[in-house]
Amino acid sequence: MIFGDAMYIAPVAALLLGAAFVLGVDLISERRANVGMWSLVVIVVAAVCALAQAVYGPRGLAFSGTISVDAFSIFFTFLLLAITGTVVVASTGGLQRISQPGEFYAL
Repeated sequence: MIFGDAMYIAPVAALLLGAAFVLGVDLISERRANVGMWSLVVIVVAAVCALAQAVYGPRGLAFSGTISVDAFSIFFTFLLLAITGTVVVASTGGLQRISQPGEFYAL
């Protein structure tokens, strides 16, 4: 991977690494961890990455033209992060019956 192109995929990479972190917390924790809260933290980190991409980040094509960053893609990044955050907040009460909700939050 070319390090200069890493800023193009920063929000997606933050979500991917965060999902792995949430799964790990749910798997390793002895007591019932609050994975919903950790999921919201991951979404906020991805939103900060997207905001940095929108304000300071480069526009154009990356990874030999497979990734395109423009105003349209940044708008949908924020839209999908907002929808994901809303789903996480709305589902916190209903997942109390599940023994390991980390899989839901990671997806």
